[in-house]
Amino acid sequence: MEREWIVLHTNDVHSDFEAMLRIQTVFSEYTQTYGAHRVLRLDVGDCADRFRPETEGSLGKANVAMMNKMGYDAAVIGNNEGLGFPIDALNDMYAHAAFAVVCANVTSHRARWLRPYVVADKAGLRFGIFGLTAPFVAFYEALGWRVEDPVAVAHRIAAELREVHRVDVVVLLSHLGLPMDEQWATHVPGIDIVLGGHTHHVCDPMMTVDRVSIGAAGKNGSHVGVVRIRLQDDRSPIVQGGVVRTDGVVPDRALTLWWQTQRAQWLHALTRHIGTLHAPIAASAVTESVLGNVLASALRMHCQADVGIVNCGQVLTALNQGALSVGALLACCPSPIHPVRLRVRGHVIREALVRSCDAAHVHGTFRGFGFRGHTLGMLCLDGMHVVCTWDGDHPRTIDAVTVGGELLCDECTYCVATIDMFTFGVGYPSFAHYEDAQFYLPEFLRDVLAQALRSACQEEIVRDAARSRYTRLE
Repeated sequence: MEREWIVLHTNDVHSDFEAMLRIQTVFSEYTQTYGAHRVLRLDVGDCADRFRPETEGSLGKANVAMMNKMGYDAAVIGNNEGLGFPIDALNDMYAHAAFAVVCANVTSHRARWLRPYVVADKAGLRFGIFGLTAPFVAFYEALGWRVEDPVAVAHRIAAELREVHRVDVVVLLSHLGLPMDEQWATHVPGIDIVLGGHTHHVCDPMMTVDRVSIGAAGKNGSHVGVVRIRLQDDRSPIVQGGVVRTDGVVPDRALTLWWQTQRAQWLHALTRHIGTLHAPIAASAVTESVLGNVLASALRMHCQADVGIVNCGQVLTALNQGALSVGALLACCPSPIHPVRLRVRGHVIREALVRSCDAAHVHGTFRGFGFRGHTLGMLCLDGMHVVCTWDGDHPRTIDAVTVGGELLCDECTYCVATIDMFTFGVGYPSFAHYEDAQFYLPEFLRDVLAQALRSACQEEIVRDAARSRYTRLE
C-alpha cells in the first residue's frame, strides 16, 4: 500500500446531487485507507446541468461548492458547463473553486479560472493532468471561445508535461467520448491514463490500448472510477482499475447535513417573478398544444425566420394563470437547448412532417443531445399550416403544406427557426441537411419562451397559438 496510489474519478454527474452524497462516501473510504496524500479526485466534465433547480438557481455555484466540499483536485469542463453558461457566469461559478479547472483545446482570455493542465505531487509521484473537451466549434465560437484541434493540442501538452515538468504519470481528462478515447494511444505518445466521459460509458475493468489505460464511470453518479497505480523500478507506472457502483452506498452524513442547510438559498432564486400570464396555457409532451405552438412562435420571432418548428416534447408542464416564476419556467422547459436558424429546402420540412405522423416515433422515449424531456412528441409549428388525414387523435398522412399562405415548394429554400438538437440528425433527422445555420447562444429555449410571454403581445401570441396548425381530413 505504501507504493500504491489511487485516482478516483467521476464523469457526467449532471447535477445529481444525491449521487454526489454517495460518491463522497466512496471518496472518504479510499482516503481513510490510503491517506489523502496518495489519493487524487478528478471529474471528467458535465458535473453541472442547468435542468436541476439548484444549479439553475445558483448558476452552477451549488455544484462548485459541493465539489469543494468533496475535495476534488481537478476537473475538465464538459459541454454542459462550456455551452450551458456564458463565460461571465462561468467566471462567477469558478471564482471560488478549490480545484483546478483544466481544458487545453477550448480556451478564452476571459476565462480567468481555466488552465490547460495542472501538475500535482502525491507522496512523491508527479501527476500531469490535462483536459480536452468535445469541440462543438460553431457553438463555442458563438460564445466567444477559441477552439483548437484536440489531437494537435494533446501532442503539445503531453510533450510539455514530460519534457518540461518531468512528471511520472500523464493523465488525460477526456470529455470527448469513447471512440476518441480509444485513439489516443496510437495518435499521441506520452499519455499513461485516459479518463473519459461524454458518451456515458463504463469501463470495468479499465480498457488497455497499446499500454494506455482507459477508464470511465457511466453517468449520473452511477459509478466511481478507481485507478490503482504502482511504480516499477524504473518509475514507469503499472495501472489497473475499474469502477465501484454507488447504488446502495449510504450517503455521507456530514455532506448531507451541509447540503440540507445550503440548498434552500439556491432554490430561493427560482421564486423570482419574471412576468404575469393573463390566462393558463395548456401543454402536451406528445401532441400539438397551445404552449408548444407558443414556443414555435417565440422561436420564429427570436430568429426572424419564415417558420418556427419545435418538437412538443420540449414543454413538460402547462403554465398557470398569474405570476410566472423562474422555477415554473424551468419545470416547463428544462432542456439546455439553444435556438438555431437554418436555411433548408422544402423537402426537409416535408420529411420532418411525415415523421411527425408516425405515432410510434413521437410517443417513443428519447434521450441525449441536451433533451431533458421524456418523449420526442410531434411537431408544433408557427408560420405554416398542414392539411392531413387523421387516424384517431394523431395525423396519418400529409395532404398539403402551406408557408405564408403558399404551397410548400420542395426545392425552394426556407428560413426555419428550430432547435440545435435537430442539427445533429436526431429526433427529426432531415433538419441535419441544412444549407446554413446561425446558432443563438447563450439563450436556452426557456429564455426565448420567457421573452415572448413577457411581451406586450402575450395575449395575441397565445390566442394565435390556440389555433391548430393542423387541419383534419377524416
